[in-house]
Amino acid sequence: MFAITNAQRREHKLPPLLRSQSIAVAARKHSLDMSKRGFFGHINPDGWGVAKRLNNAGIWYVSCAENVAKTFSIINAHKGFMESKGHRDNMLDRSSTHIGIGVYRGSDGFLCITQNYIQAADTINVDSAAKFIEKKLNRKRIYRNRSYLRRQATIDSIATRHSLKMLKSQNPRIAQDFGNIDASASAFHFVTPGLNDIFGDAKMIRCRGTRMGIGIAQGSSRKYGNGLLWITIIIAE
Repeated sequence: MFAITNAQRREHKLPPLLRSQSIAVAARKHSLDMSKRGFFGHINPDGWGVAKRLNNAGIWYVSCAENVAKTFSIINAHKGFMESKGHRDNMLDRSSTHIGIGVYRGSDGFLCITQNYIQAADTINVDSAAKFIEKKLNRKRIYRNRSYLRRQATIDSIATRHSLKMLKSQNPRIAQDFGNIDASASAFHFVTPGLNDIFGDAKMIRCRGTRMGIGIAQGSSRKYGNGLLWITIIIAE
């Protein structure tokens, strides 16, 4: 469905959408929820719409939109979207930059399909984003019996310098300078539109350490897309 959507955008001379794992996870949760709780639409029984669901997933955006379908095939869903003005407008919105697609087949054989579109945020509150990462990373580590990580301002500074360097060079694989941190420290680097994308890195969750620093820069890249987060996380003993 991702390929079909971008093919349709190319036909209309629109820029392709970038795929986001964190948005796809949020989309699939909605598809699963529709199937399991027996409703269909943009608002779940808890009263949550797409904006609330994306916010809960830690995704930063300027605008968002959603298409949902319940059908027997991906092709039928795409055809239905293109024949509906509102769904078609979402798919062909020039301002959209990223997409996540979630599909779940229920016991009745129907596919519940959710497409979430966003325009990546131009600016974020870096402090809030760093606190979100700190809290969620520690929660995941404690769940796996790993040590709690205390943020340190000196390590934050080193991580921030590196994120700015990644953004300036447009290279997330640029060599990490650990400064005066112990040589056994580990660094993890990400370029993403959504904070939840980073928590799929099992090594970061298992990594030994008691201290950490978080650095976040935001900017655009021809290769990676607009308004993305360039994140560095350093974990040290």
